[in-house]
Amino acid sequence: MREMARNRHELQLGLLALALAATTIVFSAADSLVFRRVAYPAADRLITFDTRDAKTGRSGGGFASASVLDEWRKQTDLLSGVHGHLYKTIFLVGSGEPELVPAADVTVGLIDMLGVRPRWGRTFSADDTQQTDVHTVLIAEAIARQRFGDPARAVGQRIETTAEPLQVVGVMPASFRFPDGSQRIWRVFDPRGPLAQNMGISLIARIADG
Repeated sequence: MREMARNRHELQLGLLALALAATTIVFSAADSLVFRRVAYPAADRLITFDTRDAKTGRSGGGFASASVLDEWRKQTDLLSGVHGHLYKTIFLVGSGEPELVPAADVTVGLIDMLGVRPRWGRTFSADDTQQTDVHTVLIAEAIARQRFGDPARAVGQRIETTAEPLQVVGVMPASFRFPDGSQRIWRVFDPRGPLAQNMGISLIARIADG
């Protein structure tokens, strides 16, 4: 009996090692220097994902699907939050000079997970993804001053673009940088929408305490 128990234990350890190895091949989580340069709370617990081919080990460019996002969100013992984002450019028109602005689409809760709050206004809510006539956005303080003079006046205003209008719900502090420091507009998006399905999502997560 003792020998059987030992063999069973060794088998369990072997299966665990194989599972961990397979996970490492498919997903490689790497600490990002960008997060450590910005004053996010516990920035060393923020990670990004690099998808890899399980057979060849080749990088997939870090893009995932909504179903992969859902699967990682189930790992609550490992991760306290998992969110997605897409790189964008938005062409602003209307008042002020026409301007092509680097931007990012982000899922609801991503900004909150980073531990940063708008200096004026609020962050995104689930209701924001239900709007069809206008897209809800957060904007950088520089954009708010450029377009509206006083950043506090920007909250609740609309910004015209060559596509759909943008509704400003908050203004981020000048120190905010995400994903790479060049973005000045953050638009809420549904990871199950057609845009995400066609392009794939970049994932970011926070490691759970302990």
